[in-house]
Amino acid sequence: MSGANVSHRPKGGSLSPRRWVGVIVVTALLVVGAAVVVWGRAGDADPPGVSDPAGVSAHQYLDVPGVDPETLSGFLFRPQAQDANATRPTIVLIHGGGWMKGATAEYVRPAAQALAARGFVVWSLNYRRSGDGGGWPTTFTDLAAGVDHLVRLKESVPEIDLGRVTVVGHSAGGQLAAWTAGRGTLPDGAPGAHPAVRPHAVVSLAGVLDMRLSLTKNDHVLRVMGGTPEQFPDRYRLVDPLERMDPRVPVVAITGTDDTVVPPREAAEYVEALRRKGGSTALIEIPQTGHGEVIDVHNAWWPMIASAIATVAEHGPRAVPAGAGA
Repeated sequence: MSGANVSHRPKGGSLSPRRWVGVIVVTALLVVGAAVVVWGRAGDADPPGVSDPAGVSAHQYLDVPGVDPETLSGFLFRPQAQDANATRPTIVLIHGGGWMKGATAEYVRPAAQALAARGFVVWSLNYRRSGDGGGWPTTFTDLAAGVDHLVRLKESVPEIDLGRVTVVGHSAGGQLAAWTAGRGTLPDGAPGAHPAVRPHAVVSLAGVLDMRLSLTKNDHVLRVMGGTPEQFPDRYRLVDPLERMDPRVPVVAITGTDDTVVPPREAAEYVEALRRKGGSTALIEIPQTGHGEVIDVHNAWWPMIASAIATVAEHGPRAVPAGAGA
C-alpha cells in the first residue's frame, strides 16, 4: 500500500533541506498511525474507541428567542478516566454540510467519541446555517460564540485546557476551523473579533480553504456569504481562510486525493500561502480517499488521521513544521 503523502509543498520540484526536515518531522509523527492502517484494515473490527463510552452532555452556548436551543448547543465529550487535578488537551469539532440546513453535529459524533476515547475533551458544535436562520454574519458569530463558550464551560469542567485548544473541522467546518485560526487578526466590529479562546493549532479535514475557488463548484459559498466577492469583497477578506491567516497559529490540512467536492488543490494552495507568510503548516494527502471518508471512523485511513489530530492536539506548534517565510 502506498503511504499518505505528507508535505508542505503543493506541486512538483525539489524541496530545500529545511523543508525536507519538515516533511520528515510530520512523517515520523504519523508512523504509528500508518502502521495501524497497514496491519489492521477497516472492517476487521470497530475502530479503537468508537464503541468506548465517554461522558456526553449538551450545553447551550447562545439563547436566541425563536431559535431551537439544540441549534445553538454543543456536545461535550469527556474521557471516562479523569484526573481532577489534570487538564487535558481540548478539541473543538465543527461539522460541515455546506453551511446549509440539514447536516448537524450528529454526523461527526463517531469521530468525537473516538477522539474522546484517546483522552481528549471534545466540544462538538452546532450552529445556524443557510436556510436555518444562518448565513452572513450569523453562521460566523454563532461559531465564534460556541468556541468562546469553552471559557464558561471551564468553570464546571476543570479538565478543559484553554491553553491547548485545537479546532478541527470537516468540509465547510474546515473553513470555519481555519477561520478561527485568524480571528485574532480581525478588526474591531468584525464578526468573531476579539476571541476569548485562541487555538494553539487547527486541523482542516477536506476543508473549504479557498472560498473563491469553491464558488466555481456549487452555490454553497454564495449562500452563506450572501453574494459574490465582487459584491462583498470585505466579507471575503474577513472569513476566507486564504485571505484571513495568522502565521502564529499552526494549521494542518488533511485532504483525500479523490475528493471531488472540495478540490485537494485548495489545501495545497492554502498550505503554500501560509508557509510563505512564515506560518507552521503541513499538507497530508490521503490516497484513494474521497470527501466524506476523511471523517469516517470506518475508513481504513482513519487511524492515521486520528493519530495526526491527536499529535497536533497534544503538542500544538511543536508538532507542525515551521514555514520558511516569504
